[in-house]
Amino acid sequence: MSEARLTENQRIVFSQVSEKQLQESVRQCAIRNGWKFFHPFWMQRSDPGWPDCVMIRGARLVVAELKTMTGKVTPAQQEWLDAWRATGAAEVYVLRPCDLDAIQKTLL
Repeated sequence: MSEARLTENQRIVFSQVSEKQLQESVRQCAIRNGWKFFHPFWMQRSDPGWPDCVMIRGARLVVAELKTMTGKVTPAQQEWLDAWRATGAAEVYVLRPCDLDAIQKTLL
C-alpha cells in the first residue's frame, strides 16, 4: 500500500514494526510459498549495502532491502539495488511494513 494512502491508525501500527519483524514475515511468506530465502547471518561481515534478502524460486529472483517506515536506503544499498536491477534478471524491491500485502502477492 502506498504510504500516502495510509490512515493514521495504519501509520501508528506500521511504525511499530521493526526491520527484524518485517524480515521474519518476509522469510515465513517466502518459505511457505516454496522460495529459497537467504539473509546474511552477520551483516557486519558482508560488503556494505548488500541487500537484506535474496529469494529464488524457479526462474524468478527477488532481491529486497527491508526498511522500517522511516528507514532510509543508504548510498551503498542503492548501489547494490541498482546493480541487481541492471542485470535484468532480478525483481528488486525496497519493502516496508506497509507493503506486507504486496509482498505476499509478489511471493505467491
